[in-house]
Amino acid sequence: MNGKKDSIEISIPTNKPDSESSIKCSMSKVWCIWKEDEVIFGLKAGLSVVVVSLLALFKAPYHVFGTNIIWAIITAIIVFEYTVGATFNRGFNRALGSLLAGILAIAVVHIALWCGSVAQPIIIGLSIFFVASIASMLRIWPWLVQYEYGFRVIQISYCLIIISGYRMGNPIKSMVDRWYSIAIGGIISVCVNVFVYPMWAGDQLHNDLVKCFYSLADSLQGN
Repeated sequence: MNGKKDSIEISIPTNKPDSESSIKCSMSKVWCIWKEDEVIFGLKAGLSVVVVSLLALFKAPYHVFGTNIIWAIITAIIVFEYTVGATFNRGFNRALGSLLAGILAIAVVHIALWCGSVAQPIIIGLSIFFVASIASMLRIWPWLVQYEYGFRVIQISYCLIIISGYRMGNPIKSMVDRWYSIAIGGIISVCVNVFVYPMWAGDQLHNDLVKCFYSLADSLQGN
């Protein structure tokens, strides 16, 4: 023992953090966030909606399509899905459901018009009841669950077309206007999903499997 206590030196860094490296770190974090599929999906959905909305914002296309373009905007919002296949499937269900509902509505309206003014609202009301009931029963059957959205579209389209056709006296025009508006919204949604950073269900399945295997490997190494 020499009577001296051991001294401990504490060095305090005096250098200021490098601003350039911090900026690069922040930019890399932002880039990682923007590479996330969820963000890309949101940007694509917004792009499809704004493209359809331009048809209503500019005068030239608005004079061609009129107020029916609102159905294209609604279709673009509803139809757009995470993968290309899901978007195509949803758009097909919407188009087919609207077409079937329109054909049925035209037939019922013509039958109601032949039956006279007294029986017209009764026939139309009963037809709405039966169509809504049958479509609701079919969409909950296990082997028809994948077409559940299509049956909902049939209910909505049938009610709107038959009521507007009954009041306006031209159900065929109502069906055609609604159908081409839906076709415009669906086509734009599919094109955006296909040509702008497309996301395929097969790629998503592959990525999920890779993540599962990595998680399994990490858990085995931890044990």
